Amino acid sequence: MKLHYSYNYWILLLLLIVPSLSQCTNISVRKEWRQLSSQEQENYLNAVKALKARPRSNTSDLAAWNFDQFSEAHFKFNSANHGTPLFFPWHRNFINYYERALRSIISSVTIPYWDWTLDSQRPSQSDVFASRFFGGNGDPITQCVMDGIAAGWQVSTNAKGCLKRCNQFSSFYGPEAVSDLLSRSDTFAEFQNYIENGPHGAVHNQIGGLCGDFSSMASTNDPVFYLHHAMIDKLWWRWQSGCSSNVNAFSSNTNVGLPPMPYRIADMLSTTSNTLCYTYSRSAGDVPLNLECPNGSVQMPGPNGELVDNRMDSKSTTLFSSSTTVSGTQATAGATRTGSFPVVSTTATRSSSTATPVISKTEIIREDEKNQQWLEISIQSLIPGMKDIAINPLKIQSKLAINQDIIIEPKIQLETANVGAPEDIIEPKINPSIEPSTVGMTMSIDHVKRPPLPIYRFNQNYTVKAPPCRNYTDAIHLRHPDPMPESFIKQMMLDEYYVRKVEVLVKLTTDRINNQRGYISPAALKYYNTHNLLNRWKPPSVTSSTIKYEIKK
Repeated sequence: MKLHYSYNYWILLLLLIVPSLSQCTNISVRKEWRQLSSQEQENYLNAVKALKARPRSNTSDLAAWNFDQFSEAHFKFNSANHGTPLFFPWHRNFINYYERALRSIISSVTIPYWDWTLDSQRPSQSDVFASRFFGGNGDPITQCVMDGIAAGWQVSTNAKGCLKRCNQFSSFYGPEAVSDLLSRSDTFAEFQNYIENGPHGAVHNQIGGLCGDFSSMASTNDPVFYLHHAMIDKLWWRWQSGCSSNVNAFSSNTNVGLPPMPYRIADMLSTTSNTLCYTYSRSAGDVPLNLECPNGSVQMPGPNGELVDNRMDSKSTTLFSSSTTVSGTQATAGATRTGSFPVVSTTATRSSSTATPVISKTEIIREDEKNQQWLEISIQSLIPGMKDIAINPLKIQSKLAINQDIIIEPKIQLETANVGAPEDIIEPKINPSIEPSTVGMTMSIDHVKRPPLPIYRFNQNYTVKAPPCRNYTDAIHLRHPDPMPESFIKQMMLDEYYVRKVEVLVKLTTDRINNQRGYISPAALKYYNTHNLLNRWKPPSVTSSTIKYEIKK
């Protein structure tokens, strides 16, 4: 009896001790670049310059690497960490080690993120690209970056030579469009498809352009890469923080490693574990989410222990009701806004013609069970040994990773009720083949055709069209980003079907935002210099007070 008591005692003691060992107690907060004080910005820039200048390391400690060694690692392992479920955990691990390397130079440094949603309407004039920070576009002739901390940098990957930028800026994804993509993601696979193929790729494409490092697998040559990917990691963190079931959600085996770095996928799922030990600050671009947590899943507590209301109340009248004071170069991280972000409807019902229509979250129409079974049998017959592997017929990914199931998506049909003549149509076509991953297996499934690419049509119930991308006279409404070129999609191993699908969803969301009466986005040009205190952008004298792009009924 005494032995039994002793056994239970030690089990109980272990249960109490283990959680405290797995969770860190000194959590660092990654801030938006413009939320850093002047001294914090200076420390970060000095650490990056020192990392670029220090000699190469021959040790196994990645925190002792120099800047070029990180670039080379990303370039070498690009086929495994792009277009596969490894994308998010691999990059989370990667920038974590980059942060450790910076801290080996200046211990107080924490990697910042760049909330490019706030700069989405005029990316080139963001404070991030100021000469005192990361510099602007490359030289018109050589494309070499000529100002900022990376001025004159020589690179060690890709074609070598100088660091190049060939900016092709139109507009980025706005905060409402990004939050809508997060809210639509009921599974990790959906989340990855929407974010990697959407806003992640768009920022890479527009900064790098046709000849820059940023639009290639050598994007890590550019120090802006780490601010961008900290933002991408924050989006994963936001999605994970929405529902308790999302924290450990993943689409394949979490015991898979993340070479050349230590740790497994499972070690990257919680940012507050001892392995990582960080969280993110709130930004003015953090538009509330509308996540639908599965049965049994609960909302996660916020950074101060409070329950975060991720579901926007359609009756709410205030979205940004308070100002945030930040020390250093930025006086305010946000301004007082009024109006409610229109909620994504959970039904296919439209409101009356006098109200602003909403996009249905159930706009995806799945094929009947018989067609799904036929497609599953067809796939299994093409690939030896596939009869023993369960197939999920709800998604499709063009890249296969270790221990990942083949996933098939049925045809989709975007909501078309009350839709008139198209404003901008992406011509539908069929992808002739699905490119398999080189990780784990090699096979050909050319006989499997992808669904037609989604088509965007402007809704005639709306009265305001998005202003042209490069026309900045409208300071109120949001613009549609340019479509990504096919050459970039292939080079970055993106999934063209999801790229085009996200582009359509973003246009629909942008149209909905522009037609929400009384709502002004925090990304509107009206507030541009609220976020960018260097005032590099000089607004045109003409504004949209008369709503230039309003359609007269």
